[in-house]
Amino acid sequence: PMMIVVGGKERLYQGTSLKLGYSRNRYLRFYRRFRRFECKDFHDYAIEFFKGSCAREVVDNTSVVIARGSGKKAVVAPEMEAFAQRYGFKFLAHELNDPNRKAKVERDFRYIQGNFLKKRTFSDDADLNRQAEEWCRKKNSRYDKRRRVLLSRLFEEEKAHLHRLPAYRPT
Repeated sequence: PMMIVVGGKERLYQGTSLKLGYSRNRYLRFYRRFRRFECKDFHDYAIEFFKGSCAREVVDNTSVVIARGSGKKAVVAPEMEAFAQRYGFKFLAHELNDPNRKAKVERDFRYIQGNFLKKRTFSDDADLNRQAEEWCRKKNSRYDKRRRVLLSRLFEEEKAHLHRLPAYRPT
């Protein structure tokens, strides 16, 4: 959860982010609350943004996706499993206290708070999410000094391995 000033009022938002493993390209969206409906809405936008989905998606052990258990013993809620099947991926819950997951996810949200949200103003929720998408496009096309490559070039390689969008997507 993040406090964000939108339309002149400070409000609580849930930041949601999907980050690809190879290219590190990300998609970012904000919601005032985050339940299964918003989770599916987020994935619809993210999968459209990337023009495909990965075979698996690692999630925290949130009850929005996970019905019970954690890590390898997690059971995905039937509604969310059916949703994932439509796009050709499976949800995978991370192991509790996994240092790799914690570093990747929490560092990413600190980065979002310190870079995207800092010194920006938003007129409404639509403006917030429009600016978030523009910011992602800009960050996803930058040069990665550590890996010495354009992230957009890595994404082009990764895109070939994504599951294509289904021809028909029910609303």
